[in-house]
Amino acid sequence: MVKGVRMPLFSWGCRYAVLALRAEELCRAATGDALVDYKGPVEWIEDLQEEAPPTAAELVSSAEELLAELPGLMLNASLTETLYQTVEAIRSTVSHKPGLVTTPERSLITVDVDALFEAG
Repeated sequence: MVKGVRMPLFSWGCRYAVLALRAEELCRAATGDALVDYKGPVEWIEDLQEEAPPTAAELVSSAEELLAELPGLMLNASLTETLYQTVEAIRSTVSHKPGLVTTPERSLITVDVDALFEAG
């Protein structure tokens, strides 16, 4: 566990990072374009490189679970809103069309796991 970080936040943050990294991989495979600007442990990227890519439906389900659990983390309102918008942006991008990923119309989705753990 990261020093000073509450376990529920750490668990949620890990799953948040994994969602972002898996969505990035799916987007790159489908469109060739980047989806996220990931700021977190590099080792987590390496850990996921050997796994079979998840489906868009699996990523949508993971995003919905994270969104449902977010209020229980009891973070400040501003951080909670930022995290909600980020997870929702990932969810909506991978669920745009069944089985397909579209490149977001705006800039990359920033996923700052390091800042999340510092806030905890």
